[in-house]
Amino acid sequence: MTEWMLQSNVVYGPIRSRRLGTSLGINILPPDRKFCSYDCLYCQCGWTVSEDGHARTLPSAEWLLAAIDQQFRHWSEVPIAINMITLAGNGEPTLHPRFGEIVDGLLGLRDRWLPMVPVGVLSNSSTVHRLIIRQALKRLDERFMKLDAGCAEMWQQLNRPLGHPAWEAMLEGLRALQDVMLQSLFVSGSTENATEEAVADWIEAIAFVRPKLVHLYTVSRRPADPRVLPVPEYRLMEIGRRLTETTGVASEVFSAQ
Repeated sequence: MTEWMLQSNVVYGPIRSRRLGTSLGINILPPDRKFCSYDCLYCQCGWTVSEDGHARTLPSAEWLLAAIDQQFRHWSEVPIAINMITLAGNGEPTLHPRFGEIVDGLLGLRDRWLPMVPVGVLSNSSTVHRLIIRQALKRLDERFMKLDAGCAEMWQQLNRPLGHPAWEAMLEGLRALQDVMLQSLFVSGSTENATEEAVADWIEAIAFVRPKLVHLYTVSRRPADPRVLPVPEYRLMEIGRRLTETTGVASEVFSAQ
């Protein structure tokens, strides 16, 4: 375990989430480092480190599902109410090349050991332009997808996508996914996406995607860039009211506390 908030186990928790209640997390990524397509300034897992060929070091689907099977059996015998099973972990779960197979296996194990517990995913939305990823995401009960910015420039500045990303393709993918909850994190300090101009752009992007709900929150743990600061709760409330007044899309605000 490093100084950053990395998960060393495939199944971790249960943890009390500000947004998801009591959740069992699922990490299908490496246990010792962040594996992500973003390098967000605010990430609690630290900076993304490029490594040639490191996709080959991802845990196999078979090994992951065996570990999940064992842990789900354990939690089925523990008198603790689990509100959500959440694919999240040390980065972006949809980057696993066998993500669809893992989703299907995970749903089967849920049905066997923890029936009626919804399975969701926390995704940064970077792969949602791919049809095969959207098909896998649609098989889950909930999709919590990131959208912190309203334009490509802010997206590049705050989320720092790696490779050759396409802003328009990501928005189109989110719109095509449907029945989606967006998660938007607002920050101040070295980079600010809560200014009037940035919020106006963001509302326009939300109106295009048409989510069923938007979660608004700010940094509550140590960010990768220490110059990133939280946004006051009253500003999050203002942003939420403006969003609903403009688009009709509802929001929920989660403070940094």
